Amino acid sequence: MTLAILGEAGYAQSACDLEPDPGPCEAAIVAYYFNQDSQSCDSFTWGGCAGVVPFETLAECQSACEPGGFNQNELCDSIIVTLNSVVQPELDTPGVVTISMSSIYATGYTFPYAGFQLMDTEGLIVASEELSSAPNVYGIGSNMNETRYLILPSSLTNPFSGQLNLVSGLFAGTPEVACSYPISWSDSSTSMIDLSGDDLQSRSEVQCWYDLMGRELHHGPTPGQFSIAWLKDGSRKVIWQQ
Repeated sequence: MTLAILGEAGYAQSACDLEPDPGPCEAAIVAYYFNQDSQSCDSFTWGGCAGVVPFETLAECQSACEPGGFNQNELCDSIIVTLNSVVQPELDTPGVVTISMSSIYATGYTFPYAGFQLMDTEGLIVASEELSSAPNVYGIGSNMNETRYLILPSSLTNPFSGQLNLVSGLFAGTPEVACSYPISWSDSSTSMIDLSGDDLQSRSEVQCWYDLMGRELHHGPTPGQFSIAWLKDGSRKVIWQQ
């Protein structure tokens, strides 16, 4: 945080009074300031060097400047996560844990560069979103509905108990657990179609293909990546194309 000094008297200006300055660099980093006109916290884009950043997060700004402060835990209760499926790894092919996420709060807060990680009861991260699997790396805000894919390098026990963490800054290299949700299952496995060979029967059941960001793959699954097969019966399966 850059702190402005007023004149020769050396009085420190409150961060709530600072005007944002994006600086000379050209990175696109979301930061926050207190808008004196609207009396609320607003975002701006910081270039990544010099400039003035009154607050790094919306929570900090609201806590310091807005009446009544801000309780991030209240937003955590307004993010609904549901386990869809667990594909266990096979040989050299990683697995994937698929969840659905819905944020039903209406404030302007965004969990910046946030992603999900799965942790076991011993505190070990056993599955995590990665840049290659995340449909959105910029943040989780209000009124969002997304399917998220956590890469699973090693097999999980069945039954499994642990917690699903929403981690702010995961895709910016500054991870910080923002919300935690207990999670367990007794059998959440789903089948994986092995398309390394000529499985014409499985291919004939596929109506269309999508990547993990929901974009249609007009030429079939991409080798070396997870793809989603939308079958003619309306179901979907996550596959790995060798």
